[in-house]
Amino acid sequence: MKEIKFRSGYPSDANKLLDIHRKSIINLGREAYTCEECESWAHGLVLKGYRSAMDRGERFILAVSGDEIVGFSSYVHNEIVGLFVDPEKARQGIGTQLLNKVEDDIYSEHSTLIFLDAALSAVPFYKAHGYVELRSEPWKTRGGKELLSIRMSKIQ
Repeated sequence: MKEIKFRSGYPSDANKLLDIHRKSIINLGREAYTCEECESWAHGLVLKGYRSAMDRGERFILAVSGDEIVGFSSYVHNEIVGLFVDPEKARQGIGTQLLNKVEDDIYSEHSTLIFLDAALSAVPFYKAHGYVELRSEPWKTRGGKELLSIRMSKIQ
């Protein structure tokens, strides 16, 4: 794996973000959810969703290897909205590097406390990086299924 660099995401990146987001949910989400649940979670992902989020102030940080986007995370103020890595590049430290970068950005810009809602498949990852579980919460997917997620936090 080449060195990972980070850059801000732009509306022109929406195609790649959509591809990584969908593949990550369908492949890595299966560690905790059924195929049907993952399909419901990924249902309705569209290009304009990323562009609209950026327009509303959600900041996207992209992990780039060479010229290839291999993962992304987004946040608003002190809340991580999502973190997704291309499943073909998973378990190579990209998620950890990306999380560290986003945490550094949040801590330097907004707060010493970070929140996120983790899919069950991501809870072990976040726990390994110092996040604690606050509570479980039902979450309705874009496809209409209700899944369980875990509200988590981390203090600097």
